[in-house]
Amino acid sequence: GIVNTVCLGHKTSRVFASGGDDRFLYLWAIGNNNPRSHFGPLQSSITATKFDETEVKILCGNQGGTVMLYDLNETRCINTWAAHRSAVNSLFYHPQNEKIFLSCGYDGKMKIFAQNQRAAIQTYKAHDGPVNCVCCSPDGKYVATGGDDKTIRIFDIVAQRQIAKLEAHTDSVTCVAFHPSDPILMSGSTDRSIRFFDLEAMREISVSF
Repeated sequence: GIVNTVCLGHKTSRVFASGGDDRFLYLWAIGNNNPRSHFGPLQSSITATKFDETEVKILCGNQGGTVMLYDLNETRCINTWAAHRSAVNSLFYHPQNEKIFLSCGYDGKMKIFAQNQRAAIQTYKAHDGPVNCVCCSPDGKYVATGGDDKTIRIFDIVAQRQIAKLEAHTDSVTCVAFHPSDPILMSGSTDRSIRFFDLEAMREISVSF
């Protein structure tokens, strides 16, 4: 079936995970053509995956809006969340607290979850239409999302409010990423452009690809 998501473990950079329409989550070791282990079949297609920093746990989101947390040492699912009304499009661990993660979905919402709580600890109506991507700034204070409405939204999750709406793309925003040390955000879109934004001025930098 179609592969919808892959993610690399950053601790060793030697393991990765994949998921797709066959409803299986596969764990792989780089250099080995056969999966090391797998989970499934799940209830619906797998649409998003994310390793934690230890490579011991992995988040998995599916087409039905459920997020699951798997412990790879225990080889079992240790928690689930009914996160979205439809597909989970992206997952991201909080960079300062790995007990917290972010999710976004086809339902237009961006949510923040704590691993010890069933309900979201913060919920935002992020976009008019599907939210395709989510990421968190290295200091853990800001979250960026991109959506089918062609916009990028910036949230201050400490103050719990949206602080910017960036409109530079002419089609769906598919990916966003914070610079690791400078106040810069980059984005990609189905309009075939890559854009850069100054997060202090909250405006586009006049360099694009």
